[in-house]
Amino acid sequence: MAESPLFNSFVNNLPNKLFNQKKSTPQPYYDDEYLAEQEGLRKHYDEGGAGPTSPDPDQIHYEEIQERSRFNNWLSLDSIAKIESNNTAGARSPSGALGWFQIKPHVAKDPGYGIKPLVTVDGTYTEEDILNSPREWQEDFVYSYLTQARAIFKGDKAKTLLSYMSGIPAMKQIESGKRKLNSDDIRYLEKYMKNEDLTRAEIFKAFPQLKNNEKFKRTK
Repeated sequence: MAESPLFNSFVNNLPNKLFNQKKSTPQPYYDDEYLAEQEGLRKHYDEGGAGPTSPDPDQIHYEEIQERSRFNNWLSLDSIAKIESNNTAGARSPSGALGWFQIKPHVAKDPGYGIKPLVTVDGTYTEEDILNSPREWQEDFVYSYLTQARAIFKGDKAKTLLSYMSGIPAMKQIESGKRKLNSDDIRYLEKYMKNEDLTRAEIFKAFPQLKNNEKFKRTK
């Protein structure tokens, strides 16, 4: 006859009933150092000590604002919009760059280098979706791009700016000597110099070959 679950339960509990024996559950081993640490924590909390806390969101937000402000003192994001599009929301360039900051769709979608992609209204990267994205979203993208570029080019402002127009890979090629500065690169640097975002010294430090270029000679 097959044994029932009730019978099996009775048999398993028989030693406990007859001899007051219970199966013991193995206990984890704690060494003296661990136990002393736990006792110290218990006393700490009993005396009103504070426990571990998570980062304060308000403090994080404040620090992010401060960091953005410091970056703007180094390189004004408003200047980028002025130079790139003359502060025009619907600006379109022949190269396909769009909006206040002249962002190209393929770069907005997949910028690489740890740069956060542009956040768009519909989550797409069509021309209209990029143009419809609020200015502050576009600025967030530009800020992420330029902070990463600044880190890549070790705080060199001229190289950071030129990488925004030419792209980080192209700027790396210029830096390594695999590609020469072209007329568009030079005009771009000149625009920022005239807008007082770049000094001649900063340009010459990054690109010594421009010291004798007519565009960067002093007129006074």
